[in-house]
Amino acid sequence: MKALPHRSFSVFTTLMALLVLSTTFACSRVSNPAIPENLSSDPAPSLISVNERNARTPADYTGHECWGFYTMILDFETGEIEVVEKRDVAGHINVKKILTSDWWCPTKNCIQIQFLEMDPDNEHYLIKGTLMNPTYFTGYDVRVIIFLDEKGHMLLNPDDYTRLYETGDYINPFRAFNKPVPQRKFNPYSTSSEIFDMHIPNVPFKFQINFAIDVSFPDNCPEPYDLEDFGYEGYIYQDDPGLDGIDQGEGTIFVSVFDWQDDILEVTVDTTPVTGGITSLDYNIDNDRWEAQITNSEDAEMGDYICLIAAYSETDPTIGIFNYLTITVDETPPPAVQTIWGHVGDALYLDNLDGAVVSVVPQDPLGFYPPPVSVVDGEYLVNVTTGIYNMSVVMGDGIHLDTFARDVVVTTNEDVRLNFGLLYPNQSCIYNPYSTAGYSSTMGFAGRVIDPDGFPISGAMIEFTSPDGPTNQPFVTAEVSDENGYFSARNMPIEYSWGYIINIYRVKVRADGYLEHDVGFLPVTPNNVPYRVITLEPHAQTPVWTESFESDSGWSFSGFYHRQQYDTSIKNMSFSPSYNLVALPPDEMWDGGLPVPTDGDYYLWYGNPADGNILGYWSGNAGGPYSGGLSDAAHSGSATSPSIDLTPYSTARIEFDLAYSMESQDVPSYELMYFYVNGGLVGFYNAFIDCDTAAYTFTQRGHNRTLIWCRYVHDISSWAGSNVNLQFTFSTGDNLYNGYRGQFIDNIKIYAE
Repeated sequence: MKALPHRSFSVFTTLMALLVLSTTFACSRVSNPAIPENLSSDPAPSLISVNERNARTPADYTGHECWGFYTMILDFETGEIEVVEKRDVAGHINVKKILTSDWWCPTKNCIQIQFLEMDPDNEHYLIKGTLMNPTYFTGYDVRVIIFLDEKGHMLLNPDDYTRLYETGDYINPFRAFNKPVPQRKFNPYSTSSEIFDMHIPNVPFKFQINFAIDVSFPDNCPEPYDLEDFGYEGYIYQDDPGLDGIDQGEGTIFVSVFDWQDDILEVTVDTTPVTGGITSLDYNIDNDRWEAQITNSEDAEMGDYICLIAAYSETDPTIGIFNYLTITVDETPPPAVQTIWGHVGDALYLDNLDGAVVSVVPQDPLGFYPPPVSVVDGEYLVNVTTGIYNMSVVMGDGIHLDTFARDVVVTTNEDVRLNFGLLYPNQSCIYNPYSTAGYSSTMGFAGRVIDPDGFPISGAMIEFTSPDGPTNQPFVTAEVSDENGYFSARNMPIEYSWGYIINIYRVKVRADGYLEHDVGFLPVTPNNVPYRVITLEPHAQTPVWTESFESDSGWSFSGFYHRQQYDTSIKNMSFSPSYNLVALPPDEMWDGGLPVPTDGDYYLWYGNPADGNILGYWSGNAGGPYSGGLSDAAHSGSATSPSIDLTPYSTARIEFDLAYSMESQDVPSYELMYFYVNGGLVGFYNAFIDCDTAAYTFTQRGHNRTLIWCRYVHDISSWAGSNVNLQFTFSTGDNLYNGYRGQFIDNIKIYAE
């Protein structure tokens, strides 16, 4: 069973479908749209009884004048059409006799009707109608109304439909004259022509069609005068009880309504077979049309349904204008056993952006089109089938920018977690409105990290560097994969108001036990979230040296470096209400305390357990609220390993987990973190971007984000064949903005050959 794409129906489609529809139906099922039937053979119930509000008979004809009721007699043998008077006119200005008068119209040319084309085999005829105004009155909105009856003729190109002058149950089509003329004026002694595209059943010799000429006087018609650009788009279907989360889909019905008085009272569509009742449309100012969302709540069978549009104005709510649109109920889609779900929030503060609309579109035109969903409590969930999708998230608040994700891969029996951060450009700091905390331009990067067998890899580091930074300091930000291998990097900076611009990113992925994978360069596109599935290859090497600080192995420490056992009672006092030196990150994972070690119960920490941060020594005043913290003096320290024997080896690399939390005020130049081997510089871990916000922390995940563990890999083959000492150093650089948790190191491994 194949899912179908969105459908959009034109006026022409609706007109052709009307060949098989008695206009006495408000909305009905089309069973055979190819061959016209005798429409009187299976008479429909009275339209008024089906939908009185949508097709009520006018109480009077205020603002309308009837210029005559006539019968055109079509002679198929001679190809001639005769016009004869039908009945008297009940109006204020009786011009019927003028229109047929030998004195006013001596050649009967005031009403001239003639065949242009005749195709009796297909029961199809083109007829030209020409009217002349032989009076000194100016009329408006002149229409020729074709009265329908049981004989089954049909006007295939109606401008719209009306109930004017109808004594039975039909809604009759009409052609409007002088449409290009301002206000559709019909000036004295002027002429106008229209083409009538007619379906006329085959009969011997002659066929009679009744019609009326309607004109509005002394001004334009009181009701809406035109319905245009109407139709249906979307994807609705029958419910399948076996499909979890599928609820008949969603579509939009729409119509543009034109009214001389600009006082439209109501616009409705009788969608009874599909929705169980009449659907009221609302005006959408952005699209400049009336529209409504529908679903197949009546569980209608697959097929096309012709539904009556009705529009009324306040000037005269008894006179309406009508037309028809087609709603298609499609084939029920295949089971949607997967979902795409996640969080949608502000890029900096992660506040829930409820009401944002998430749209998911398959790259395969014949793929499954799920309906758009709205974000509720910060979360969205879209049921999908396997495939590759493009996504968009639109908040529509005039503040947050629309965001897009490309190439989202959904595989069998896997639910995709994809989080979005919508940028509010140059957003201010909550605690200092005069300080810019947000970036000017951002992007994201999302995906999944798996092994060669397709199993997820959790805790993988996705590192983002840029050649736009200093040669020895290219780091910008990082993300880690969750327990199912998914990651969503959001709020990746492109431009900051202070001036730096990132033109390209480089992406590398690392995880313990796997070879580093270089994804390559990532083009920078604002508000875009490329999606990648990344496969890491395992390595079978055994480390020649490890350190997880579970015991005292001979390291020497200075400053605030020390072995630290994981302790949930240690909290950063900067977050406490008594101080409020630093704002807790909105995605905080450690409850304001220490991170869980990646191996065992201990790790290396540069920080003070007494305060849970790197304030160090401070004398009574640690700074004002959200100042970042104030130390008595700058401080620094080092952690140096015992000697490690690499003399048997010619190549070597070192891997370790590192996490840090530092100031956002001046990221590149303070809280400096270096790594050395035998005094030679190997790693520098500060980002080169500057966020200039004292209240917020900076971690590898970025500005105002939780502390995360990241895996680092360095080639130290230059020191293979010798004894080496490892050294980590940390320096605050000054006494300002030190109320953060510092640096943590764990799970060090050296691989050598």
